[in-house]
Amino acid sequence: MNVPIVRELTLDELKSKIETAYPTVNGNWGPGKNMLMIHEKDTKAAVMVLVKKNKVQLTNGFSSMGAQMGFMLFMLLLGIIIPAAIYVLVIKPKQDAIRVKVAEFIKSNYGQTSF
Repeated sequence: MNVPIVRELTLDELKSKIETAYPTVNGNWGPGKNMLMIHEKDTKAAVMVLVKKNKVQLTNGFSSMGAQMGFMLFMLLLGIIIPAAIYVLVIKPKQDAIRVKVAEFIKSNYGQTSF
């Protein structure tokens, strides 16, 4: 999901603002300083935030590499169909909820305002 922005946005600023606005949300750095992983404290669902020139790219993901590896192991052990159904029914709605929450926060603070 791409969110257009008007004001300049740094990941450090976004991390601090979103953690103060939503106390249950935690932000961690991804690989390098150009990716921010935002996730709820009690779930394994997360959203990856990448800042481009005039937009912010939000992508669903897992909160840690261990959670992602565990899900891949789960897929290898049980096949594709059962884990894919569990992913679509259980994990993906939580990822989408976090992505929408972060997108709305970015739109309200950094997006275009109607006059």
